[in-house]
Amino acid sequence: MIRRGRQTQTTNSYTNPKWFNSPVTFHKGTLNEIRTHIPSFERHSFGLTQPGNEQSCLNERLDTIVRLPFGEDNSFISVGVVSKGYTLVAHTLVLNVDTKEEIK
Repeated sequence: MIRRGRQTQTTNSYTNPKWFNSPVTFHKGTLNEIRTHIPSFERHSFGLTQPGNEQSCLNERLDTIVRLPFGEDNSFISVGVVSKGYTLVAHTLVLNVDTKEEIK
């Protein structure tokens, strides 16, 4: 990867490292430049659909974290299961923090 001016560059090939057997995509540039490459996530109740398409009881202790449709991928993708006590902090919120201020 070569950085030219303020252009964001992306690499994604099977020769790149993998994370949990998924290809890794690298982005290079300023925080504002890579912001568009960062997906959003939501917290959803964790449960299963029963046979016959009947809804089951939701898990009272767990939630699932879901990646929202992003780029050309219109799918909602579950990426993890967390406890009800887990705090989901949006990546964009972290990017917006002024590093000169104390995080409370």
